[in-house]
Amino acid sequence: MGGLLSSYYMSGHVHLLTIANKLGMALSPAFDVYEHGVPAKDFDIVSKLTRAAPSLAEVGTLQMEFKYLARLTGYPKYQEQVERISDSLAKQVEEKYMNGLLPVQINQQSGKITTSKITLGANGDSYYEYLLKQWLLSGKRDDKFKTQYMTAVDGITDKLLGKSKPNGIQKRHAGGTSHTGKAAYGDLLPNENVEEDLLVSATDAFNLLRPETVESLMVLYRVTKDEKYREYGREIMKAFEKNCRLERGGYASIGNVAKGPIHIGFRNEMESFFIAETLKYLFLLFSDDSMLPLDEIVFNTEAHPFPIEKTDS
Repeated sequence: MGGLLSSYYMSGHVHLLTIANKLGMALSPAFDVYEHGVPAKDFDIVSKLTRAAPSLAEVGTLQMEFKYLARLTGYPKYQEQVERISDSLAKQVEEKYMNGLLPVQINQQSGKITTSKITLGANGDSYYEYLLKQWLLSGKRDDKFKTQYMTAVDGITDKLLGKSKPNGIQKRHAGGTSHTGKAAYGDLLPNENVEEDLLVSATDAFNLLRPETVESLMVLYRVTKDEKYREYGREIMKAFEKNCRLERGGYASIGNVAKGPIHIGFRNEMESFFIAETLKYLFLLFSDDSMLPLDEIVFNTEAHPFPIEKTDS
């Protein structure tokens, strides 16, 4: 739906909005299966059968799309259905999770958060992303989402941020970055082993071509105009071209970037977000500010641009 809506916004082709509205109507009954209004993980649009309990991210990453669809079609039920989910989650924060951090599992029958892990990774991340982006999409008028986001940021800072245990690499930082640079980018002596200082665990050495870093670089460059952020993006793209591009086409994820030769670690996958997000944000990093200006649009979690709602002035 996000792709259809943003394509309509950028092209003006009405048939794209028509298809998005048909999809919205097909999905709308999913919100009415349970009295609490929280949809299941899976919904069959033909049989109306549901399956599996949803995650926090799955129910917290519908709001931008359905609100924008409601704005375009004039059909308020789309917005009402996702607002009901937001209100339910906000109420649970007030009653039980005052630091703004929610576990990622939701009970399918009750629509309530169940005891489970709290994470900014899969199943949780985009819930927090959409708190901020709903506020931005509203033209910074719906302040409840800003308040919820800031509460969550304080909770993240207090509960989820930590420092890895030092293993000696800091002693080699003698007034410069020569040693840490070597450790990060290779050319290590055979008997040197500094991975423990750079990784939380050995399983963190993979690279899935994810977009979060280049998205941050794009925003930072747009705000500061500091050329170092473009240089970082250039180095990332060069690394993708050198280490991830396949002769037969496409780009492969890497199993372990710390081991060589690097091609041994190829994963047989290229996630869709590499094209939809990573490459798009790299393109925007080197584009003029007039290309999708950040004071006029908000990107949804899959990097589809939606226009910010204009104020009544």
